[in-house]
Amino acid sequence: MCGGRLRGLLETSAEHIFSYMRTISGSTGPLVGPRLKSLRQRKGLSLKELAEKIGSSVSAIHRYESGWGRFELRTLQRLAAALDARLDIRLDPLHPDGSAGRASPAQLVRTLRPLFWDVELKPVHLDENPQWVLRRVLRFGDWQAVRRVRMYFGDDAVREATAHRSMDVRTRQLWQVILSPTRDRP
Repeated sequence: MCGGRLRGLLETSAEHIFSYMRTISGSTGPLVGPRLKSLRQRKGLSLKELAEKIGSSVSAIHRYESGWGRFELRTLQRLAAALDARLDIRLDPLHPDGSAGRASPAQLVRTLRPLFWDVELKPVHLDENPQWVLRRVLRFGDWQAVRRVRMYFGDDAVREATAHRSMDVRTRQLWQVILSPTRDRP
C-alpha cells in the first residue's frame, strides 16, 4: 500500500491503526509518535490519564509521542488496547525476490561503520562473522541499518542472531513478533 493511500486509510478508517513502516523511498510513513498523540487527543485523555490507564509513566508516553525510537512491545500493545487501536508492526522486503537492492559489502560497511565504534568494520567481517555484525545492528542500529542487513543476510540469519544468548530479551521478543508468520492477515 503506498504512503498516500495508507494515510487516507488511517484518517478515514473507523478502526484506528498504529503502524510503523518504511516506504520504498526510505521515508517514513505515519510515525507512531504523532499517531499516538492524535489517538490520545481524540479519546480526550491527558498524558497522565493514559499513563495511568496502561500502568506507565507520563514521561514514557511523552517520549513515545515525541518520536522516541526505542519501543517496548508490551507498552505499545497496552497503548493500542487503551486507545481502541490495532497494533501493526511491519517490515516488508523492498525486493521480495532478494535480487535487487542488495548492498555491496563495501556499501554495507560504510552504512554500518558508526555502529562499530570499538573496531574498524571491514567487508571481511561480513563474511567471517555475520552473526556478530547482525547482533550489533539489531541492538544499536536504526530501521534503515536493520533493513539493509536483513536484505544482505536474510531473515534466517536474523532469527539466528536473535536467538544468541547475548541478545537482550526485549530485542529477541521484538524480532520474534516481526519475523513470525502472520496468521490473521489476508
